[in-house]
Amino acid sequence: GNSFVNKKHSRMNSIIFSLVARNDVVLAEYSEARGNFPQVTRLVLEKIDGSHDDRVSFHSKDTKYFFHIVVANGLTYLCMTDIKFPRRKSFAFLEDIRNRFVSQFGDLWRNAIALQMNNEFSRTLQRQADYFSFHASDRIDEVQNQIESTKEVVIQNIDKILERGDRIELLVQKTEDMQQESYMLKTKSTNLKDMLWWKNMKLNFIIAGIILLIILIAVWAGCGFPAFQKCRSHNGPSPNPSPGPQPTSTV
Repeated sequence: GNSFVNKKHSRMNSIIFSLVARNDVVLAEYSEARGNFPQVTRLVLEKIDGSHDDRVSFHSKDTKYFFHIVVANGLTYLCMTDIKFPRRKSFAFLEDIRNRFVSQFGDLWRNAIALQMNNEFSRTLQRQADYFSFHASDRIDEVQNQIESTKEVVIQNIDKILERGDRIELLVQKTEDMQQESYMLKTKSTNLKDMLWWKNMKLNFIIAGIILLIILIAVWAGCGFPAFQKCRSHNGPSPNPSPGPQPTSTV
């Protein structure tokens, strides 16, 4: 089966990745994490019939993530979420993205090349993914009235749509993990720098001590151990000459 390898992350229950595509041509995308899931989603897109409107969710028994897809009027809207993220909010997000994309670009997507709308629309994907992940109320009545109940969406196993030769491991690492790894790397680098500095200082102290010891031994050898007798005798004060007899004067 398709084996999914997941990195532990701290930002739970969120929309991790989203895109808008025409068949298998991705027009815009945004990711809250890093990994090879863009490659996985492109394999999924190749298996989807973009000519028929549909709503479907995919998952694998080995993963903690869902792929939710809306196909409407020739466009495919996809998002990848944590498995505990509400499916109703996932499809509400996709319907919101659908309305915004069509309103912004009209029919320009029909002849667009890959990622042609990415510069403009990736920011919208980011903003709305953040809103639906962390700010939107569970009672999204306005959007909920525009879509069918998500209970009718059949959850399929992603292994069934990927051929044997397409099997690939899904690697996911959230932004917080990258930041945490960067902080840990910086901390380890600082600690290593401090350790090397102290090691260098200890080495300098040892070298200085050895030099002083050699100098002391040399002085002791030349001046006598332990009281430097020879140096003291050579450097002592010279005795004052005794005064001679005074000449006597005769008359």
